[in-house]
Amino acid sequence: MLDSNIKTIAFDDGAAHFDARYFPVVLITWFGVISEPGIQIYSEWVDRMASRASEESTRMFLIEDISDCERPTPEVRRLLGRTLTQLAKRHGTLYLGGSMIIPSAFMRAAFTIVKVLAGNLLDYKPVKGVEDAMERAFSMLDEAGIERPEDLDPATYRRPDRPTP
Repeated sequence: MLDSNIKTIAFDDGAAHFDARYFPVVLITWFGVISEPGIQIYSEWVDRMASRASEESTRMFLIEDISDCERPTPEVRRLLGRTLTQLAKRHGTLYLGGSMIIPSAFMRAAFTIVKVLAGNLLDYKPVKGVEDAMERAFSMLDEAGIERPEDLDPATYRRPDRPTP
């Protein structure tokens, strides 16, 4: 049986796993190369999650793990910056915040470029691991008076395997 809270995509050189089982915390795990088709699917998924947040009168927190990604090309960084700007303009009030899991300084530099290209419209913070990302999510949920997801625990959470084409 398919779980509508989970979506996976796989291309020859990259993949992504989208997980909303712990909504309003949404986990997105990227693998390999982040591509234009992947960004389009990402945008559609975030649109769907924003609609859900609106319907449930809540706000969402995104945890994105890019620790297993290659550095995006300049073209992809620009596209991602434009996409994040568009998402922020469409759904800004529905974003509580986000954490980007980036263990390497090299990738943090690429993330900073994307944030600048997006106009720093979203409250994304780079973190080194899932524990830090969840700690930030829980802190922001608590501060906003939004109930924490019951089953989301950094001690038991397991990163998904890379989807294959």
